[in-house]
Amino acid sequence: MQLFNSVCLLAYGLLAVAQAKRGDQYNFKFPMYVSDFYRFYSYTGANTNHQFLEQFDVMLRNMTLNSRKVVMDNFKEATDASTFKEVTSSEVLTTDACKAVNNMWVRDFINELLLYKMDYIAQRYNAASQQLLKEPVDNPEFRDVGFDEPLDKMMVYFWAYQLKQAYDELMGNASKIHTEWEKLKVSINTSLTVAD
Repeated sequence: MQLFNSVCLLAYGLLAVAQAKRGDQYNFKFPMYVSDFYRFYSYTGANTNHQFLEQFDVMLRNMTLNSRKVVMDNFKEATDASTFKEVTSSEVLTTDACKAVNNMWVRDFINELLLYKMDYIAQRYNAASQQLLKEPVDNPEFRDVGFDEPLDKMMVYFWAYQLKQAYDELMGNASKIHTEWEKLKVSINTSLTVAD
């Protein structure tokens, strides 16, 4: 069974490297992103395992901090939208504004779930890093099957890549609705007030 797992992991790793060489999996779409996530083969020239992990650690830390900030900003935006004083006589505009506010709260809920997902993946990444460095794993539940060093490195890359995917998903979700709400706010503010 362990041989089968090793073969599957190796095949998955080769697929990840092929995708990395193609380059289309790593393009950032929004200006809020941290710097580009380097390809796996860029790290194979590291002299030590510590050097191999250093750049991953920096990027993952940046992604984690940035995602927490974005989630907090989205929550604040949803809270502000919920308390926004609406002064429009247009029923359509009122309905659109209510839908936008509801969608913002849905977005916030999904963001929280994605943040939990990122926290879980970060713990798996930390466990894989500890295994690569031959250190005791803090949480034994996250310990992977032991491999030779190249496959241990691939496990580190696998979890880093999964965190990048979750980060992309969170950022894509976080950018939704913002522009729509800003336009609605302007429309509400510039429309006629309800007559007393």
